[in-house]
Amino acid sequence: MTLSHEPEPMDFKSIVVQLTVPAFLKYKATYRFNIYAGTQVLSASLVNDIYGLKKWNGILGVEYNLTKNFFFDARFRHGFEGKSFMNDSFRDNRISIGVGYKF
Repeated sequence: MTLSHEPEPMDFKSIVVQLTVPAFLKYKATYRFNIYAGTQVLSASLVNDIYGLKKWNGILGVEYNLTKNFFFDARFRHGFEGKSFMNDSFRDNRISIGVGYKF
């Protein structure tokens, strides 16, 4: 047995467990146009990692309903400070554009 302070190499065959919990408030501005805001919590870790990745995001978005079932949406996600498996602080901001179908 050797004692070392070097991190062990990551095994890319490890299983990642992830849980994402979004919560939104939606305002129907018109029949076809919606505005929403909310938060999203993400927790992800390797199976044997007790620290994992934990972050909290604020989300603003708009949605346009082309038909009753078909829609377009755009979201801005502001990542507040979180902790990664290396215990470093980080934050991320993203813009996403999507197309969807409601069943």
